[in-house]
Amino acid sequence: MKICTLNCLNLFLNMEKMKELDIESLSEKEWAALSPMYGDVPRNKSLYQTTYLAKAILDIDADVFVLQEVGGFEALKNFNKYFLNNKYKVVLKEENSYRGIFVGYLVSKKLDYEIETFSDRKFLLNNEEKFFSRNLNCLHLFENEKKVLSVLGVHLKSQRNDETSKDVDSIETRSAEIKALFEIVETIQDSQKEPIIIAGDFNCDVSDSKRIESSNVSSSFVDIHTVKNSSDLERATFVFFQTMGNVKVVQQLDFMFIHKQFVNLLDAENSKTYYYKNDYGDSLGLPSSLYDKSLNPSDHQPVIMVFKI
Repeated sequence: MKICTLNCLNLFLNMEKMKELDIESLSEKEWAALSPMYGDVPRNKSLYQTTYLAKAILDIDADVFVLQEVGGFEALKNFNKYFLNNKYKVVLKEENSYRGIFVGYLVSKKLDYEIETFSDRKFLLNNEEKFFSRNLNCLHLFENEKKVLSVLGVHLKSQRNDETSKDVDSIETRSAEIKALFEIVETIQDSQKEPIIIAGDFNCDVSDSKRIESSNVSSSFVDIHTVKNSSDLERATFVFFQTMGNVKVVQQLDFMFIHKQFVNLLDAENSKTYYYKNDYGDSLGLPSSLYDKSLNPSDHQPVIMVFKI
């Protein structure tokens, strides 16, 4: 079984004007004209980046994709139909996100699994009930009425500062989300024999013990890069550039956790950070400049987990 998590970077796809047009014949300008031209409705992701994103997904060929920053159910359905040969079942519940970006799932049709979802919308912050930053929907997969796997896709609070809040870099909020997240997951894991995978964008490096948020990560769960004893560079899923692009900083923001009792099921060699490829199929590695980063379909690198059911 192969699971992949990927922040798609604003995957908005409004195809109402598509009709009988052939995507392969469209120019970037013609593609842009398909975007809504009214109000504050987000514009479609560029044709170049959307096509490149689809190529990466088809190359990874996972059984289940956990996708962040998806612009709603229709966007994911359009992406699957027009760019992914309709290979997947589409799952997404539009809850919580004020930016209109959600966590969605693509489940390969070749598996023929039955799907159920569990939704949890709230957590506690200083004894006050809050909504998670993005929808928190757990995917349960069944085969012949027997549960075989659960996957919880996450996209936690970003490090953007709110001028009206004393929560610098949203550390307090994100810490509370992580605490609630693992409490939910441990409850699910305690009630079932099958593994539950936690996959997504944590918006901070929770493997760094110096970060406040890391203290709320359950010791019962382990990230694949910890299992592999990966180097900082091998862990990295996000790159940003300081001082006018001259200083490169690499971080792991995207994680895939599994309960320690199931670590023996992991195929550690093939579980890894994935790097986008050029037209010749060569791996590009992490971006080495702002320009290189702008050419990628997303500012995040995908992470892959392979294991035996």
